[in-house]
Amino acid sequence: MAILAQHVTTGIDVSDHKLRLVRLQHGYRNVRLHAFAELDLPEGIIQNGIILQPTAFVQALKELPHRVTGSHWSTRSVHVGVPEQISFMTTVAVTAAGREAAETAAKQSLPLQENEMYYDLAIQRTTKTATIAAARRDLLDQLLAQFDAANYEVVGLHVESEALANALLPHPLTKAPRSLVVDLGTARTSIVFVANGTIQFTVSYPSVFGTAGLLDQQLAGAMQQTVTYVQEHFGALGAPEQIVLCGSGALTPQLEQWLNQIVHIPVQLGNALLHVKPNHLSKKLSRATVFATALGLALAD
Repeated sequence: MAILAQHVTTGIDVSDHKLRLVRLQHGYRNVRLHAFAELDLPEGIIQNGIILQPTAFVQALKELPHRVTGSHWSTRSVHVGVPEQISFMTTVAVTAAGREAAETAAKQSLPLQENEMYYDLAIQRTTKTATIAAARRDLLDQLLAQFDAANYEVVGLHVESEALANALLPHPLTKAPRSLVVDLGTARTSIVFVANGTIQFTVSYPSVFGTAGLLDQQLAGAMQQTVTYVQEHFGALGAPEQIVLCGSGALTPQLEQWLNQIVHIPVQLGNALLHVKPNHLSKKLSRATVFATALGLALAD
């Protein structure tokens, strides 16, 4: 019988252009980085979150563990991020106490019929809200089939916004200030609004980065539009208290200062290693912000 057992969890972030893996070792009082890997995907394998070349995707999944920095000890069990383009997450107010009524209210907020999706629901009785995460059934079946073909066992599927909040904000989320988490990727820009200890809504825009760098007007427009939406639809929760940046675009010099002048909300670069105790390996992860989703997935224990 183990009195103080340790275990390892693995998260894999899937995007149009990259596969990223993070492996964490969970001890009694802390979590340490065990391994990480990144693999470029050739153009056309995945587009808008949809796998267009299954055979090539399976080969990339098989190659990914061979690219790790850190321990090469592996496990088939992985937590996988569902691409934002094919998934949905929102929180709605519920008046009835029963789960069935909450499910009905939550599902009505999604652009899918029940037979078209897989979903999970969490009810917060203290705030009388229900948070629902869902994804297209056909595309999830395809994703799971490809991981199975690559000899992985998927033990958890998570909407990317959940993983970002898990990595970048305090635990539990009730301790987190009202936040806009902004993931500035090469394929898209995703924004997550977290308040009252839950993810209230997510939205995606086309990438605000082109061949010449930051498309500042596009980013300014996306942020202003999102802030206005939060004010109009979630005003009772209070205004966002901070903006947390992650993704490859978050490393753009002076971005925090410029964005603060646009939306007048404090802006900071997210600490993707917030919940990971420093060790020799974490010091090698110099671009931790681009691994935020994978880190959040691996924290989903």
